[in-house]
Amino acid sequence: MVKKKEMTINGLAQLLAKSHKGLDVKIDDLAQQLATSHQGLSRKIDEKIDGLALITAKGFERVDKRFEQVNKQSEVVYDEIRLIKDDMRDVKRTLGPLVQMAGIEDYERKKLETRVLRLERRAGIVK
Repeated sequence: MVKKKEMTINGLAQLLAKSHKGLDVKIDDLAQQLATSHQGLSRKIDEKIDGLALITAKGFERVDKRFEQVNKQSEVVYDEIRLIKDDMRDVKRTLGPLVQMAGIEDYERKKLETRVLRLERRAGIVK
């Protein structure tokens, strides 16, 4: 048979103190492991955020370049439209007097045709 040792209050206190010290060490180790893991995760998260920030910045740079290209193209289009407007204005200025001259020449031609017709009738060429 195994002899049972009687437990005293002092013995119980010592046993609890020893187990408490062991738990403290284990808790400290776990706390250290958590801190290390947390630092690693924080570092990874920071790296991911930095990577996303770089990707976003590059994307904005590409968009800015495209806007610059579009602005340059639109300036060219506006310049061409301005030139077309100037050409149209010149055509209108030139066309006005030409239309008047054509009207006068048409009037003169009709007048001459009438005179020739009268002369041909008098001469008996046309009845």
